[in-house]
Amino acid sequence: MNSATRKRVSVFIDGNNLFYGIYDIGWRDVLWTDLRSLGASIAQSVVGNSEVVSVKHFTARPHEVPGSVLKPALWVEFTGANRVHGSVETIQGRFVPRGNSRLFEEKETDANLAAHLCIDAALNQFDVAVVVTADTDFIGTLRYLKEQMPHVKVVLGLPPKPRGSRQSRKLVEQATGLAAITREMLLKCQLPDEVIDHTTGRVFRKPTDQQWRPNRG
Repeated sequence: MNSATRKRVSVFIDGNNLFYGIYDIGWRDVLWTDLRSLGASIAQSVVGNSEVVSVKHFTARPHEVPGSVLKPALWVEFTGANRVHGSVETIQGRFVPRGNSRLFEEKETDANLAAHLCIDAALNQFDVAVVVTADTDFIGTLRYLKEQMPHVKVVLGLPPKPRGSRQSRKLVEQATGLAAITREMLLKCQLPDEVIDHTTGRVFRKPTDQQWRPNRG
């Protein structure tokens, strides 16, 4: 392929939306996702000749609470492995208590993703943005890009949904293209079982199936 026609791709991942999409459908064995590889796979399927120039993962470190699926230790392993293996940048929001309950809700991650997407587009950091989410909160952001920066191409990578669930038509309408994230795609986009940070010697390990099970406390 002629490198002159290769599209620069930046990947923006709504971390919790992707994680729970995979978890809720029952695919725990493919949760150890190589985020750079996944972004490249989505871009290749929709855009063709392309090169991933950056990957940003928008997430928040969870709290250790009974019944939590995404435990802090597993979050650290996952984000660390992707940072070392795929040069993935993690942009953190935060979890805050919901009222007086022991439940927590994620804050700032959607706003962070929207801001980075628009700023990087304005700075001409990419030709195509791959945005991995099914969250309708991004309809306004994608509509803004479509109206104000029509040269910017946005490809949606849609996390899996349980059978019978529908994707938002309004969200899909704002994208240039889309790709459903399938089990087959995820099987091909897995991190090594062990990822070594050769600078520190730290080893990030794939969690076992038992570790993914919620801790009932």
